[in-house]
Amino acid sequence: MNGPDSGYQERLEEIAERHLSPDAGQKVDVWLRSQIMSRILRWVRGPDVLEMGAGEVMWTDELVERFGRSSIVDGSATLLDHACKKYGDRVTGYASFFESFVPPDGIRFDTVVATHVLEHVHDPVRVLQQARLWLKTGGRIVVVVPNATSLHRRIGVKMGRLKSVYDLSERDHAIGHQRVFDAPQLEAAVADAGFGVVHRQGFLLKTVSVAQMVDYPPELVTALFDVADELPMDMAADLALVIEPR
Repeated sequence: MNGPDSGYQERLEEIAERHLSPDAGQKVDVWLRSQIMSRILRWVRGPDVLEMGAGEVMWTDELVERFGRSSIVDGSATLLDHACKKYGDRVTGYASFFESFVPPDGIRFDTVVATHVLEHVHDPVRVLQQARLWLKTGGRIVVVVPNATSLHRRIGVKMGRLKSVYDLSERDHAIGHQRVFDAPQLEAAVADAGFGVVHRQGFLLKTVSVAQMVDYPPELVTALFDVADELPMDMAADLALVIEPR
């Protein structure tokens, strides 16, 4: 697959504006991702952590609190500037596409956080292979992606909203998704990039789109996370892997 083209930077900045000025559905999505983050923080080793993408800086908040600092690589100058202005010298920002990023001065990281990243990039295997170069010996990558076979996508097919669970919705296109993984596809990409899986988990039982979850009370969302823990991973809304180089 080809790497970022001449219009990629412009598209990144368009998506950045959605992060900084979210609509109601995006706000729900951010909150749901924060709930996932709280459940996978235990997998993050420090003190040297690299975030792939700044997004809404929810990870940055937690990492700065836990380790006193964080690092971020992002192709969007808008999001990177926002993060660096907010955290000052507690954050080191690297303006680069993931595909070409090489940490300066031989810097390496204990953990690379790649949550909701691989569905956006042109070539996930290439990006993972590049990210492997950023790790210290014994380092790991925490990966989270939306799940193609999530219950809500299966329902969407039955309702005629999607032709298959692998189709991209209008919202997927709006937020820059290029694909949606099922669990075997994700693990195949990880293996092709030279990693092994040390932990896997599904998160959130989701029956409707995020736009339809705007009025869900917190206790209902907590229950949907808890129920997902009792069900097969392929029904969950999001897939999470902890991976380490083989």
